[in-house]
Amino acid sequence: GIRDTDSAQDFQKKLCKAKRMIVIGNGGIALELVYEVEGCEVIWAIKDKAMGNTFFDAGAAQFLIPSLEVEKPEKTLPCKRARYTIERAVNPKAGSLDHGSALGPDWHQGISLRGAEEVSHNVHVE
Repeated sequence: GIRDTDSAQDFQKKLCKAKRMIVIGNGGIALELVYEVEGCEVIWAIKDKAMGNTFFDAGAAQFLIPSLEVEKPEKTLPCKRARYTIERAVNPKAGSLDHGSALGPDWHQGISLRGAEEVSHNVHVE
């Protein structure tokens, strides 16, 4: 699963070769993944009656479903939030259990979330 910046980069390496993926869960990272991933069939498995029920009600979820089926608009405005990064040690210890930093609101910026197919969005909610 995607937990931190390192696991997000590992996911990116696998996604670039993928034609189909499954997202299990209805949390914030799952919502962002389902919306942001392109070029790959996405099967989204949720146990709830509506997507994103932690964040909005079923009516809002129904309103947002069409946005999963259309091509995303171009992003023209830059993000003006403060961004924090970490510098890696020059000689990290072999076998170190250090992981990347926690994911923030812009975790997918600078990461290509594109699969191997030519389709824009192809999401199935189960």
